[in-house]
Amino acid sequence: MELFLECGGRGRPAYYQAYRRRRFGTSRSEPFSRRETNASAHTKAASPVGLAIRRPPSAAALQKSAVFLLALLLCLSSPLGAQQRPSRDDAVSIAIAGEYQRAYDIFRNLLHDAPDDPLLNYYTGAACVRMNKQAEGIDYLEKAVRHEAPFPQAYQELAEAYLKKKLNSQARDVVDKGLGRYPKNQGLQKLRAKIQRLKSEG
Repeated sequence: MELFLECGGRGRPAYYQAYRRRRFGTSRSEPFSRRETNASAHTKAASPVGLAIRRPPSAAALQKSAVFLLALLLCLSSPLGAQQRPSRDDAVSIAIAGEYQRAYDIFRNLLHDAPDDPLLNYYTGAACVRMNKQAEGIDYLEKAVRHEAPFPQAYQELAEAYLKKKLNSQARDVVDKGLGRYPKNQGLQKLRAKIQRLKSEG
């Protein structure tokens, strides 16, 4: 009967409590007390496990950010209000409007980047001829023909410039060369007839 006197309010006999003290060094009847359970729950709640962890950015993300920043810096470094460089089509429209000097300046600037472009040389030479700069215009037109301009107007324009300089034989050679590539071109055919007429009159 005495072994059951100290139950500790948990319905455990006294000898069991003595056994717990010898075995585990504690008189508690359960492995974890309510205080320990509450402490354990508090520790678990404070654990960082399950929280969102922010990972460092990848190399690809860093590269994209660098490219974006570089493009932004280039845009910011460009002068505000800077106008776009006139194109070849802009110069042609200006020449059609009769502003040959302005068109000539644009063509010359474009030739710095493409000095052997037959179309640019043709347009530049044609602008010179219309400003009565026959010698300079012939130089550009000859370059256009020399690089085999893929249009008959270059041969026709050069032949007419030769005729203005009284260089009828050179004009005939250019017309013949142009008709060799474009035999059905009416402009070149009319020039050939004109050159033959001038030859017969001379």
